[in-house]
Amino acid sequence: MMNRIILIGNGFDLAHGLPTSYKEFIENYWTQWPQILKSCNSSTCFDKLVTFSCRNKGWVWCDLISQCHGEHGPFKPLPVKEIIEAIKTDTENFSITRTPFFEVINKAVETKNWVDIENEYYQLLKRIVRKDTELYESPQGLDEELDIVKSKLVVYLSEIQKTRIIPELINEDIRKAIYAPFKAKDISVDGRTAFDEFLTERWGKAQNAESPECKSLF
Repeated sequence: MMNRIILIGNGFDLAHGLPTSYKEFIENYWTQWPQILKSCNSSTCFDKLVTFSCRNKGWVWCDLISQCHGEHGPFKPLPVKEIIEAIKTDTENFSITRTPFFEVINKAVETKNWVDIENEYYQLLKRIVRKDTELYESPQGLDEELDIVKSKLVVYLSEIQKTRIIPELINEDIRKAIYAPFKAKDISVDGRTAFDEFLTERWGKAQNAESPECKSLF
């Protein structure tokens, strides 16, 4: 009915400087691991998407964190990338294993610097149906992984909404475009009759049908 279309999606968030892209979600996911490992008393830490394993039974995860962080000088945020890289490169003592779907998502971020999670899911689902992969015996395994990713994404976006959406983010040009009054030309040709009927029902009864306010705008 309307010729004016206001399409609000992820780009709307990004235009306001909010870190809501899938890439930023994945990067934020990894920033939580140093703190998890620091408090981990087991040689294996697992969160249903990633497994950190230490082959040296005498090793304590917090030792690695301390080495990468440095014990002297003023406190600084834990260098996440350095810690993860140290674990990845020391294959003799450590290993990081990602579940198949999460591996695909991360590979896309690492190689392309962006990821379309829905598309990666669809492509992998087609391979499962064609039996073109041994990663899953059935789509149910893929769906279970997707649900885990979705739950973590919900938590991440909820935190962004709670902490990052502030009045200062308002883009005045976008606000004006959304709330600008509708004009007659904004109504599609096919919708003009329906719009006339809407106006008549809303503002006009039989005695007011001839009033200027209720006559067709077209």
